[in-house]
Amino acid sequence: MVRIYIEKNYPASLADALKLIESLRDSQEIEVIHTLTFPDISSNHDVVFMFDHQATDIDKVTEYHYRNGFRVFAFKFRPTKNRAFNRYDFAWTVINLWPKFLGTIEKIDQPFVFTYNYGSKNLKQLR
Repeated sequence: MVRIYIEKNYPASLADALKLIESLRDSQEIEVIHTLTFPDISSNHDVVFMFDHQATDIDKVTEYHYRNGFRVFAFKFRPTKNRAFNRYDFAWTVINLWPKFLGTIEKIDQPFVFTYNYGSKNLKQLR
């Protein structure tokens, strides 16, 4: 079973939608968990979805989860006075990338860091 931890900064309704999508599978191989905290160490390379606010490379929290054995998908976003967070556009970005996220999880069973932005069609591997 693959555990996908989605940090609380992701909208609850998006996490619920992903849980519903995954409940349609014949086999329950994926568990989606919307949480404030993650385990300290992942012995089986669980997956973390989180925000990364670092302009270049990755921030310390993303690096921490990567170093502790997680496979990390980080949404790169830095709010500015001209660009606020848009929950609707963000949700559609995640839903549209969901098949790519799952394909990446299936192919790579080692810790990694992939990033994505609003409207991304592809993932960018940083680690």
